[in-house]
Amino acid sequence: MGTTGAFPAAGSQLKKGTGGTTTDYSTVSAWTAVGDIQSFDMGFGRNMIDCTHMTSPNNEEEHINGRRTRKPFQYQGSFAPGDATHAPASGFLLDRDNGTIRGYAQEFADTAITTLKFNARVAQYDISANQAGKVDFSLTLQVTGAHAWSTGGA
Repeated sequence: MGTTGAFPAAGSQLKKGTGGTTTDYSTVSAWTAVGDIQSFDMGFGRNMIDCTHMTSPNNEEEHINGRRTRKPFQYQGSFAPGDATHAPASGFLLDRDNGTIRGYAQEFADTAITTLKFNARVAQYDISANQAGKVDFSLTLQVTGAHAWSTGGA
């Protein structure tokens, strides 16, 4: 039986491009870690193009590969308005209001610090609370264009 390659999620970080040309991850010169993230969800797929025709074998559907797709990246955590990335005047709400495309880097907590760099717009930023708990946020990033995987962090 082999050893698992699993690693803990704790230590993973989302970083926001804040220096250089911040609208393209490949030209960002400074990154700021987004505080208080507790969970995230990313998805990668591919559209399938239906090519079924009148004489498809056994009357079964046939498909070919279409474009690569990504579902919007979702982040949840504790709302921290004192953190510049959360603050209404400088953070995600401002980027949403301005329609800003920004470079981001998602670092994973493995020993190689596997990193996904991508450009995205803030599609949604929600703040929620209940009387017995804390104030939370939910961030939806709509990725646009290509992305790149690397190791070593942002």
